[in-house]
Amino acid sequence: MEPRTISHPATGNPRIPAEAAVFRHYLPVQFRFNDIDMLGHVNNSVYITLFDMGKTRYFEAALPDVDFRHIPIVVVNVNCDLFEPTYFNDSVEMFTRVAHIGNRSITMDQRIVDTATGHLKARCTTVLAGFDPATATGAPLDPVYVAAIREFDNI
Repeated sequence: MEPRTISHPATGNPRIPAEAAVFRHYLPVQFRFNDIDMLGHVNNSVYITLFDMGKTRYFEAALPDVDFRHIPIVVVNVNCDLFEPTYFNDSVEMFTRVAHIGNRSITMDQRIVDTATGHLKARCTTVLAGFDPATATGAPLDPVYVAAIREFDNI
């Protein structure tokens, strides 16, 4: 994938907190009939599911030899901002990157962008932490995974 720089606020709203960033992972989003609410737009509850799919696909790309289901990390914080309604026929892409990675946690930045207008529809920031399933406590991230993610996202 060619890296793409996403720069906002493309909506013309200077209050949208989304600085320019380079994303090396992105994918088109396809909506389903049941994603649409009675107002005709994508229901707010759908965005978290979409962002989860983006995280899964990101880890599959960044760690191709690892079964993502066996990476010992857990989500400890999710913040989702919705900026504009998204409708069933809108053509949108989801961009995912690791904004920060430390010894024990990863901060991911994700954005859903309208491909026709360039408008930022939604943004999600997620913190994932290393986890030891045997003790159900926090743990350092696997250094091999950290190195692979740093290389993939050039951080």
